[in-house]
This record gives sequence, structure tokens and C-alpha cells, in this order.
Amino acid sequence: MTLTADQLSAAHAAYGAEIARRKAIYTPGPTIKRFIDDVFRRALLRTANQIGKTRGAAKKMDNWCKANPDEVFGVLIADLKNHYAEVCVKIAEAITWDALSEDTTYSDGRGFYIHGKQGIKYKNGTRVLFRSGSGPVQGLESFTVGAGWIDEVPERRHYNAFVRGVHGPLWVTFTAIGRDPYWFRVKVEGDPETGEEPEEVWEQYVAVLSLEECPWKTQEEIDEMIAKTDPYERAQRLRGEWEGPTEARRFTAFTEDSITDEDLPEGAWSTIGIDHGEGAGKQFAVLITWTQTAVVISDEYVNPVATKPMADAKSIVAMLKRREVPYARVKRWLGDANSAGKGNVGESVNDMLGTALATCFGLPGRVGIEVPQKGKGSVELGEQIMNIAFEAQELKVHRRCVHLIRCLRHYQALGPRDPEKHGIDGARYGLFDVFCNMGRPSTRLYAGGMPTLTFGSWNG
Repeated sequence: MTLTADQLSAAHAAYGAEIARRKAIYTPGPTIKRFIDDVFRRALLRTANQIGKTRGAAKKMDNWCKANPDEVFGVLIADLKNHYAEVCVKIAEAITWDALSEDTTYSDGRGFYIHGKQGIKYKNGTRVLFRSGSGPVQGLESFTVGAGWIDEVPERRHYNAFVRGVHGPLWVTFTAIGRDPYWFRVKVEGDPETGEEPEEVWEQYVAVLSLEECPWKTQEEIDEMIAKTDPYERAQRLRGEWEGPTEARRFTAFTEDSITDEDLPEGAWSTIGIDHGEGAGKQFAVLITWTQTAVVISDEYVNPVATKPMADAKSIVAMLKRREVPYARVKRWLGDANSAGKGNVGESVNDMLGTALATCFGLPGRVGIEVPQKGKGSVELGEQIMNIAFEAQELKVHRRCVHLIRCLRHYQALGPRDPEKHGIDGARYGLFDVFCNMGRPSTRLYAGGMPTLTFGSWNG
């Protein structure tokens, strides 16, 4: 079918009216407005779903392109093949159409093109080029642009290759769903577990789903969106948080309500649970404080690099000093039975660590570190006890235990290959002892070959 000049003109006018209608619907909320006006070299916009982050970033891109003639602007889309047209719909609602070159064409189903290639060209000569954040990375190695925008966190190697070619400002927009953004979070915020500093200074903007941030929506629409959001994803989809719990996680009863900012009062007893490992992040210890009515995991130690027992001992003692827990208030020390990798042949890691702890405390001999209860079904039972305790709101984790909190959110009981196993095991050793041997809950380990559990109140 061939259209006459008048028909083409009418179609163009109708499409222009549709774009104008779309623009009129969207007004950025205060957080996204500040992001658009931002002049920092590195800016991050973390938001809830469907509150205009892509359109906000597109408007920011449009402003830069109009102000910088004969430049190249790069956009990295996490999944270019499947999401290019979708992202372009949002860009179409935000950019200045009168500023575009006649070489630029657009359709809702295909997106923006310049002479058959994905891209946007402005009248001032500046071009917007798109690249993928997945698949072969070779196309990014020689990609050089004056400024860039990353839409959703890509694969790590794609991020690194793209950023190397950005010579000016860079901004990232994303909602952390369906991806693990921890590596990117370390780049932006550093790592409190290891003391690693962020690579660059980032300005962060976080927009939540609310009437204030979404002035074009009604409260009824927002309430409906909240009601339809899976509880597992609300932290990210509604509040723009870095992470939420893994859906297939083991500790389904662990929620935000399980995290506390309060320490138990002076005089509480303490138990130390330790899981030994050879590499960085694999030696893990938790400080569990408890009374007759409450149990709190108060602090943690994770080795930042491969360590020897004396270094671990010094860090565990420093943890106790931070919480002002004297040696005499530690009821039990429990550590995994491990004799390989960290020390002398024939000597257990518990014995070597116990000797090192005694030296740090100025005591003769060694601190007695017991092997936690083992046997068929003990792992499953210990994890079950923890989950029920979380559900009963009788076990809390202090917010400072950032590594353990991440483990509890994502641990799937995958066996030795589970990346959260060391943190969970260290906590399980200590908590099993606290809950069982101190009188709660009451357990019967073996009934017909399977562990059983009844959860009651303190009786000891």
C-alpha cells in the first residue's frame, strides 16, 4: 500500500498528537526530577517499578545530547534483543522530537533507527547508539562515547567494558529484580564486611512507589499495584531496595521484622558459633546473645582474605570487645570439625583456634571449642529450628550482621556449592546449642528415621 503525501502528513500529525498525549500523562516525581537535573559524574537511580525511571533517564539523555553537538551518547540495555523496542517507547515519551534529525525514524514495534541501524540522531549531529549488556562482549571493547546510560544492571564484564569507553558522565537506572546486583552495590557503596571502599563517588537517588513520586497515578492505582506485588519482591518492586529474599530460599520466615537495631541488655549470656574455611569469606563466626526470653545474633566476623587461626582469633576477640562481652559471659564455643587446610597436620582447627584465643585473652592452655551436634538429620533439624524461631519472632538478627542477613535471604540449601553455606552453618551451630541444650525448643532427633520438632517455651 502506497500513501499519498497528504496521508503521510496526516499520519505524522496523528502520531505527534499521540506522543504529546503520552508526555502529558507523565510528570516526574521529586526524586526523579532531582536525578534529571543532577550534574554529578556518576549518578544511580534505584526505583520501584512503573514510576518513570526509564523516561527520567531518557529526558536526562535528551538534555545532554541537545547541549553537546557532534558527540556520541551510549546506552547499554541489559537485554537489547528483547527489550530495545520497549525501552524506545519510554524514550519516545521523553525526548524532544523537534530536536531530532530527519535521518531518525521510529515505530512502536521496532524503536528508533538511523538508516536501518538502531540509534537516534539529533539535528546538532549528536548520535545515540545502543549496545547490549548480555551476549558477546567484544562489541563494547572499542565502544567510545562522551556520556552513557545503563538501563538495568548488565552482566559484570559488560558493565566494565562499557564504562571503560565512557569519557564523561554516566548514569544507571534499575530495579533489582531477576538479577544479583551485589557486585555493583560494592562498586557504588563499598563493602562493609571487608572494608572495601567504593571505586568512585556516586550520587544515589531512590524513588519508592507513592502518590508523591507518581503524581500521574491515583491512590487507588497504587494500592492495586501493591496488592498485586509478590511479597518476595516488594522490597525491590515497591521500595527500590538493592535486594530482597530469594523465592526458593530455605528461611521463608526470615523477614524485615526479624532484623533488629536493639542489643540485649548487659548481663545476657553469649554463645559463639564458628564455621571454618580456607579462602576469603569462608571463615565465619557469629556472636549469639540470649536470655530466658530472647535470642539475638548480635555481631559477626567474616575473614576478608585467607587467614590463619591467630588472625581469626584476634578478629573474634575484637568482635566481643565491640559488644562489650567479657570472656566469662561466653557460655559455649562451637566450631565445625575441620582438620585440613588451615594448620598443622593432625591438629584440628578448633584446637589451633582455641590456643590462639587463649593467647589473645591472656589465658593458659586453650579455649575449649566444642564440635557441634552432628548426625543424620542434624542439618535439616537445625535449619528448621531457626526458621520456626524466626516465625515465632523469638529469634532476631542485628542489622549490623550484613553478611548473615544476606545469607538468610538467599540460602537455598544447595549443599557445599551454596554460596551462603558458611554463614548459615556458623549461625546454625550456635543456635542449635542455644535452643536445644538450653531448653528450647524440645526436640526428638530421630523418629522413624526422620527428625521431628516441637517448638515450645523456655523450660530451663
